[in-house]
Amino acid sequence: MCINTLGSFKCLCVDGYILKPDDPTSCKAITDEEPFLIFANRYYLRKLSLDGSNYTLLKQGLNNAVALDFDYREQMIYWTDVTTQGSMIRRMNINGSNVQVLHRTGLSNPDGLAVDWVGGNLYWCDKGRDTIEVSKLNGAYRTVLVNSGLREPRALVVDVQNGYLYWTDWGDHSLIGKIGMDGTNRSVIVDTRITWPNGLTLDYINGRIYWADAREDYIEFASLDGSNRQGQTLDIPHIFALTLYEDYIYWTDWETKSINRAHKTTGANKSVLIIPNHPCKVNNGGCSNLCLLSPGGSFKCACPTNFYLGDDGRTCISNCTASQVISWDRGNTHMLLKAFMAGITGLLYVFQAVWPCTRNILS
Repeated sequence: MCINTLGSFKCLCVDGYILKPDDPTSCKAITDEEPFLIFANRYYLRKLSLDGSNYTLLKQGLNNAVALDFDYREQMIYWTDVTTQGSMIRRMNINGSNVQVLHRTGLSNPDGLAVDWVGGNLYWCDKGRDTIEVSKLNGAYRTVLVNSGLREPRALVVDVQNGYLYWTDWGDHSLIGKIGMDGTNRSVIVDTRITWPNGLTLDYINGRIYWADAREDYIEFASLDGSNRQGQTLDIPHIFALTLYEDYIYWTDWETKSINRAHKTTGANKSVLIIPNHPCKVNNGGCSNLCLLSPGGSFKCACPTNFYLGDDGRTCISNCTASQVISWDRGNTHMLLKAFMAGITGLLYVFQAVWPCTRNILS
């Protein structure tokens, strides 16, 4: 907050914050702990320091992690794993232990998730079922909070200080909605100049709501009732999720596959914290066939059946016997044409993909 003094002004901080020694206009949290971000990249959960210098694997082997939230008091991570075979809502300790499935039935596309760390409840929105639901943090007492008027609910955030829940909707008429955490007092706070509202977060100290539009490529904020809108065009190709800490807004980008930050009100000091490159992304990791991700971010090359890895650790060599080499007929030609129609290119690759033991049929 800012107060007037004789011929000048002075900045003050709310409880739990102090002025930064090098910037008397900015506040920082009073804590001895190093703040960090937790993010998902479909197949794993990782922890990242705010300056991008420390990067830690928390959990891997996931199917399609989409939404996540963190209960600081209990040190528990909650996330949704969204698949066509069956979506789940899960949780675990931040050290990777005690993994639990909270919900595995009655889910379609739970794309938004929010922890009520005061009431001990878990909220989520499902764009497949067009619902907002709630349960205890351990999964008990599940119930539907909103089951009408939703089209494509995407992101979710809770304001435990005032007892409200906010969500974004990608439907034909995109909007940001507000409802009591008990399901009462529903309203729309933003429904103009908004197309694909993806990320959503709150500035609890200043009473603001922030959202990101993945179609219009901007981050915008407003008062909690939707008034006093202010936007920032930050050249963001496809923003997905948002969070906020002290003076900075942090976001993930689907197109650049990066984590970024900028000043929360001015958009200044924009920077990339990390681009978590997959080691198999460039040139298949140098592997002739399979490039497999290993724990900790490394990789190894592997081969299909009847091939073995050469001395270089990257090239696959045929181990087929003479009896395994197939003969050629019109049926094989038909299968080969189907392979090309499916988009497989490169003659040798087609042979290996359809019939592993066909290296010598042209010799």
